[in-house]
Amino acid sequence: MLVPNVELSTLARESKTEEEAPEQYRRVRDEKRDFAERLPDVLSDSGA
Repeated sequence: MLVPNVELSTLARESKTEEEAPEQYRRVRDEKRDFAERLPDVLSDSGA
């Protein structure tokens, strides 16, 4: 299974404001959490 990886340091550097960087980290954190929560169902549906 291939899962795209987000380079957090790049997101932080490319943030336009100081407030935007933590928002990027939180967004990626939440996406990873959501993925991890769905993973058991994805694996059982694929027969893995």
